[in-house]
Amino acid sequence: MVGKRVLGTSGVQIPILAMGGHTFIWEPTPDAELGGKILRYLMEQGVSNFDVTFVKERHAYKAAIESAGITGKLEPILWHMDHGIKETCKDDVIKAFKLELEQLGCKKARLAIFEGSETTPDWYYDAVTTLKNDGLVDAVGLDVLNRAPDKELYIYSKAYPWDFITPYWSYSLRRGQFLVEWAREHNMGVYTIGPLGRGAFLKWPTVKPEEFVGPWLKWILREPAVAGFAMTLATLDQAKLAVAACDGSPMTTEDILYLHRNNFPIQLPNYRHLDGKVELKDFEIFVPENHGSNMFKRDMVRWGPVR
Repeated sequence: MVGKRVLGTSGVQIPILAMGGHTFIWEPTPDAELGGKILRYLMEQGVSNFDVTFVKERHAYKAAIESAGITGKLEPILWHMDHGIKETCKDDVIKAFKLELEQLGCKKARLAIFEGSETTPDWYYDAVTTLKNDGLVDAVGLDVLNRAPDKELYIYSKAYPWDFITPYWSYSLRRGQFLVEWAREHNMGVYTIGPLGRGAFLKWPTVKPEEFVGPWLKWILREPAVAGFAMTLATLDQAKLAVAACDGSPMTTEDILYLHRNNFPIQLPNYRHLDGKVELKDFEIFVPENHGSNMFKRDMVRWGPVR
């Protein structure tokens, strides 16, 4: 069974694993029947949430859930975007959010992720607060996947009481390292995505999924601030590997040695101070030995074919 954790100080408890919505947009994708079987298996293992971003994913999830006969038994982790409504006031945000839920066939979201910055108007935050107060979502988070360091400087100011943040973060992909540390110090929840770097890490020499997935996911979960993550799961075998790693047991010495033996790269942000401002210069790659690849290209591919 998949373990659960509380998201920061929100009081909201979530399974540490969620099926990623990009399962349905990165080729090869499962059809509705297979997607439903994966969702049903995950539900039986204690996974009650699924991660969803784009409108294509929302329609695919609805079809998969209906195929599996589990309508009303799962709640989305909803990224508020790609809804086709121009948001110019509080009511627009609420209308768009309700549309996203309707497209999924869901009455409410477990978590929802929103944009936010120093220039975001007050009415947008009022809408987010209203959605939470009206019971349409249990906890709200800030999208911090990109635009570093602006998002970091914004969240450090705590301009809005977000329940959690959503950095990219894994053993190798540590763009959000400073954010994760800050969240831990301030008791803010962390929910992350893309633990396998769209499959790029599985292309590393000598890596085998059945050996790799467990130590890799357990490393992420060793961070107490992390309440959970989403992961693309296009086959039942992939789902079973993920579930086995998320049983709540800690990393072992052998898990740690596995990561060291394979000499995985580590990517960290490199900031500079210029004219009193903090700028992101680039991302540095630290590798104990040079294997000739940094593994972080835009042409990353999914981690296995659908069988």
